[in-house]
Amino acid sequence: MMKIILIEDDSIMANSVRLQLKVLLKNDYELTTFKRLEKAMSYIENNNCDIVISDINLLDSKGQPTIDRLTSKPQDFKLVIISGSLNRFDIGNKNKESYKFIPKDIDFNDTISSVIQGFYR
Repeated sequence: MMKIILIEDDSIMANSVRLQLKVLLKNDYELTTFKRLEKAMSYIENNNCDIVISDINLLDSKGQPTIDRLTSKPQDFKLVIISGSLNRFDIGNKNKESYKFIPKDIDFNDTISSVIQGFYR
């Protein structure tokens, strides 16, 4: 069973991701959600997970520091950063090899489905 962490403080966006995961993975996953990065990091440090999907701008972390925190230690998980910014370079270029970037745009649902499927082909 795939273990997925979702870090998103916008309930509408969180529900959109939940729906995409349900359609894509049926019931073959476990989803744990957080609204704050620090609570998620505490969980991640003590639990295994396969994928972490995180908004870049959260209640307790904004922009590049969010990415820095999520990539600060060796990762045993795939990382997906989602952002309202349509340009990944608006959020910085540091550590860009260690995560997938998905803008929150009209193609978001299709893009996140493709990224998740791509992890396990």
